[in-house]
Amino acid sequence: MSKKVPLKIAIAEHPHTSAIRNGSIPIEGVEPEFVTVKPQIGAFRRMVRDVEFDVCELAPTTYIIARAYGAPFVALPVFVVRRFHHGGLLVRPD
Repeated sequence: MSKKVPLKIAIAEHPHTSAIRNGSIPIEGVEPEFVTVKPQIGAFRRMVRDVEFDVCELAPTTYIIARAYGAPFVALPVFVVRRFHHGGLLVRPD
């Protein structure tokens, strides 16, 4: 049996991420260490400034700007949450 690769992972705690975080859905070949950062934007900052995690949920804009400044990582098109986060935004008609 081959040794599992240890990965430090920073993804937010949501109902749709709980099964992977609690191990009900294992990541084949990986020994995950889940890091909880609240709010998640704090993990974004730690990732782009210090490349602190092996895997980190990032906002697309954060990733694009980090890459423009030479950040040494690559994005995967995996969407943890795929919805407009300002759903309660109101606009005056005038």
